[in-house]
Amino acid sequence: MSLSSLIKSTQHWRPMFSIKGNRYGFEPDSPKPRLSPEQTLLRLEAEGATPQDLATTLMQAYQVNFPEFRGLHCGFRRLEELSPQDPQMGIWALVVFQDGWRVLDRLGTTSMTLLRFLLAKWPPKLWMEDADLLRIPWELRDHLEPDRLRFGPQDHPLDLRWLDGRLVCGLTIMGPIPGLNLPQALACAGDIHIEGVRELGSVENLTAPGRQLTLKACPDLEAIELPASTAIVVQDCPRLTQIRGRVTGNISVEDCSELSDLDVVFPRDALPPPSVMVKRCLRLESIGRPSGVPRVCKDVIVEDCPRFRGFGPG
Repeated sequence: MSLSSLIKSTQHWRPMFSIKGNRYGFEPDSPKPRLSPEQTLLRLEAEGATPQDLATTLMQAYQVNFPEFRGLHCGFRRLEELSPQDPQMGIWALVVFQDGWRVLDRLGTTSMTLLRFLLAKWPPKLWMEDADLLRIPWELRDHLEPDRLRFGPQDHPLDLRWLDGRLVCGLTIMGPIPGLNLPQALACAGDIHIEGVRELGSVENLTAPGRQLTLKACPDLEAIELPASTAIVVQDCPRLTQIRGRVTGNISVEDCSELSDLDVVFPRDALPPPSVMVKRCLRLESIGRPSGVPRVCKDVIVEDCPRFRGFGPG
């Protein structure tokens, strides 16, 4: 699928007709054929309109043909509320104009603005072929795979704070990598795999609903907040001391020698109920937080954990 097909799938423009009455009832009026928004913009460009005039007309056409409902009290977005750097409008400009960047440069839109929007809207396999049109930097193109972003190994810290809070694909980070900065919160539509990253002290607000988060061989990882609606696998993190939060997916922990407590709350009811497996965590003493109501869990497997005493009272 092309970028043009994707953006047009979000467009609401349709040919218009009017209704008029006569003594026999109602019949459609047959208006003269009119140009589509794309045809109008292309004609203006061909006639030599300035980038500013094209930008103004683009915003006016986009406001009408890509309406955004703001709620019953707010109605639809007004033109004065439309950002000149709106990424969806920017993509529409690229597939409509012969030289869309001539207009986008005038509006202040950047390739990173468009990339962030696309990664939050459609997986890379649907638009990777248009990397040149999007002006995606070469250093980022190597990290695009059809169903995920993949980074590493590298000899400098990885900074992903430029991402929005959502990825409609997976995320793989393979070390060795000396450090990692993630967005304050990030939800991925595919599996997340982080391995061999140093100076990663804690992981929180990182989720893959319905999928799996894997944290492996991260030597400085000390604390994990359980991801919502996400299975989690933790392996070979020797400084990990705390896993906390609500259990909403399966948990598997192996070879985390300093982990003493799974400070977690099991659900009162869940379909399917989650499972917990802990192996070779030499300091593990208990699983579960004390609760005054019954909690559910499908399977619990604890192996080679010599200090394990039992579960929080339910």
